[in-house]
Amino acid sequence: MKTRPQLPLFNAFAGVQYVGRWHAGGPVIRVQLHPHIPARRRVFERGLRPAVVLAIVLAACLVATPKVRDSARGTLAAVLPRSIEQAAGISGTAGPASTATTPPVESVHAPGEAWRDPLLEATIADALAPYSGGFSVVVRRLDDGRSAELNPDAVYYAASTFKLAILYEAERHISAGELALTDRLQLTGADFEEDLGTSGSLRLDGEGTISVGDALFAMITRSDNTTAVAFLHRFGGAKIDGALASLGISKMSVNTTELPVTAADIARLMEALVSGEGLSEAAREHARGLLLGQTTRWGVPSVLPADVPVGNKTGTWPGATHDVAFVEAPGGTYVIAVLTDGDWAWEPSAAVSAAVYRAMGVDGRR
Repeated sequence: MKTRPQLPLFNAFAGVQYVGRWHAGGPVIRVQLHPHIPARRRVFERGLRPAVVLAIVLAACLVATPKVRDSARGTLAAVLPRSIEQAAGISGTAGPASTATTPPVESVHAPGEAWRDPLLEATIADALAPYSGGFSVVVRRLDDGRSAELNPDAVYYAASTFKLAILYEAERHISAGELALTDRLQLTGADFEEDLGTSGSLRLDGEGTISVGDALFAMITRSDNTTAVAFLHRFGGAKIDGALASLGISKMSVNTTELPVTAADIARLMEALVSGEGLSEAAREHARGLLLGQTTRWGVPSVLPADVPVGNKTGTWPGATHDVAFVEAPGGTYVIAVLTDGDWAWEPSAAVSAAVYRAMGVDGRR
């Protein structure tokens, strides 16, 4: 059995600067002044409260030329209060758009751009506090990028989470018209050598082939190894790794028996699948349906409301209990990956899942 290094429990705040995000003292505001002011781009990086920011900007307006002063006042009146409300999670109707010619106040974060929320990270750390061992967590809401990370780049043995990479490659081929669900996949003796007890349910013909659609269904919903290895032989590990690299995935690999993975990489892969990056809409929906049909639901899905759609893929092995999922929550769809070095230990994943859903699943806008 391979031995793997122990990983630190978590490191929620070490050396992190949340520029343009949130600090304990209040929201960080990014203000862009009139382009004729020499230092026109001022970024407040220390968590200044909105009242302090407003006072500083108004003072600058008083000493500016009348044209600049009036323009800056118009921009602040139209945009700054709305930005503060959005950053604080206050609902309400936005005010009228500014008619000023100066650039508007920049958003705290662009839509979909990942921004780390230290309060959410603290919530996850608290959920894991009762448990011992090594943990890595990545959470990201897709529409606004609200994220949390704990040990995102620590490397683990992927176990069956590597099958997500094969699913993505298969859906890419289907999207390109190079593969159809009705095509046949040949299973060989080498493929069956990797069976862990699920191959008996495969719907094979007399020549030992199975439809691509049935093979993908078995690989994802029952985590069948035989079909996964057959796809790996068909596509080639190097080609699959190339597709992963195109998504910015740097450490995960299916082209080695070590099968390395990180929480950051597997969460990114799940995000690509659920959002359909590089896939046709039909392929995206097919992948989503398979993940919703996953039968191992002891981790992330186990603590969530029954009417909330959750698609996931697990991976277990001695020294590895992983779960990566998408959660179509009322507050917005998010991706969550929890990797641990425990032996079939689902409690940490369930605890993190419950904490994250409470924090942002129902509403949780900030």
